[in-house]
Amino acid sequence: MKEKEFKKIMTQSEVSTSESFTDDLLHKLVSQPVKNPVKIDLRKVLLILTFLSLILFTLAATISLPYKSLMDVSTAVSRVPLMAGILFLLLAGLNHILRLARKVDYYNEVAKQ
Repeated sequence: MKEKEFKKIMTQSEVSTSESFTDDLLHKLVSQPVKNPVKIDLRKVLLILTFLSLILFTLAATISLPYKSLMDVSTAVSRVPLMAGILFLLLAGLNHILRLARKVDYYNEVAKQ
């Protein structure tokens, strides 16, 4: 197709939406009931998280880490920072799960309205 013909067709075509298009669309979306509300079983998640943390604490307490040498100064990684790191990751994961559960509850409340 030539460029002039294309420009002519483009100038003749008019596509427009009605002014109430977005209002009608939002009204249809709001009026539809929620088919599958989001559910999170916190009990299962917390049990899995507890089980994994027990495994990590047991491994950290029983396994001795090898010495590392930095510039001819031998240093050992003690268990206390390792356990503190595991505890930090555990609490950060728990915080994330609880925040996610709160957002899911809020989403389900908003979706019911």
